[in-house]
Amino acid sequence: MQTNESNLWNEFVDNSPQGSICSKTFWLNCVCEKYNIVGCFKNDELVGGIAFEEKKVMGFSALRSPMLTQSLGIIYKDNSAMNPIKRISLERDILEEILSLLESRYKRIAINNHFTVQDIRTFTWRDYRPFIRYSYIIDLTEINITYSNFESRNKGDIKKSKKNDIEIFSTDNVKLFFDLHKLTYERQNLKCPISYSKTKIIFTALNTLSKCKIYFAKDPQGNICSTIFVAWDNDVAYYLMGASHPNFRSYGSVSLALWTAMQELAEMGIKHFDLYGANTPSIAFFKRGFGGELKQYYRLEKYNSRFLYLTAQGFEIFKFITNI
Repeated sequence: MQTNESNLWNEFVDNSPQGSICSKTFWLNCVCEKYNIVGCFKNDELVGGIAFEEKKVMGFSALRSPMLTQSLGIIYKDNSAMNPIKRISLERDILEEILSLLESRYKRIAINNHFTVQDIRTFTWRDYRPFIRYSYIIDLTEINITYSNFESRNKGDIKKSKKNDIEIFSTDNVKLFFDLHKLTYERQNLKCPISYSKTKIIFTALNTLSKCKIYFAKDPQGNICSTIFVAWDNDVAYYLMGASHPNFRSYGSVSLALWTAMQELAEMGIKHFDLYGANTPSIAFFKRGFGGELKQYYRLEKYNSRFLYLTAQGFEIFKFITNI
């Protein structure tokens, strides 16, 4: 993609109600092996579009959201000032055009729409299968109110960590972060879904733009108890990944690390903190304790190959990773 096209797209993302860090070219460059962007124009004005990762699976072309990418779906020009009926009609026409193009090129399509896209009738009418996903969004505009909305168990973890002299610090030591993140999976007899090299690429790309920070919690003996990886763009931050050492989980230091990050983000002018997923019981329970607003978003899937669909039912050939 040429620089002027990238600038046009990124500016469009910034001004779209569905825009997020996930659709920006700097994000796609570091998480995708190959990505593409489809734009829909009306009278030479960009009015809608979608970014996505391209993959070859068993010889078939597939469209999907890449690793660590919560929402990468349809985005529209801000049409909030339009007559609601005309807005719905326009956005439906835009979506129809984009889906027709995608379906002509890809045998498998998986789209994670932003939580602001709640009308999925066009997708279901075109035989997409919907899956509901959730995330918590924390308001950081009044940080004292933010803390008052925490549940008592999360406040208790923060107080316990402080009582045990847990220190929160940040460093660019990606290897330290990755080793603890990998250990979290190993203790569950699972393979870590992201490599050290990819983690370093993502951190380096974001850090160069001053859009991320890794926080660590350590005890008075210098033991690293937990870590969190936070990124941001414009006025929204995202909790990308986190981990805690199995020997020091009783401190509850992840809560203190997240609270520290929230305070710093608020000072930077960040208005919202997306906890990036709440789709499994234990993780949803933990994240709920920070008092955020539960947001529902949709994942839409369609197979244009019966062979590929049947194969996918028997084998986990499509992998998506987040900390959710």
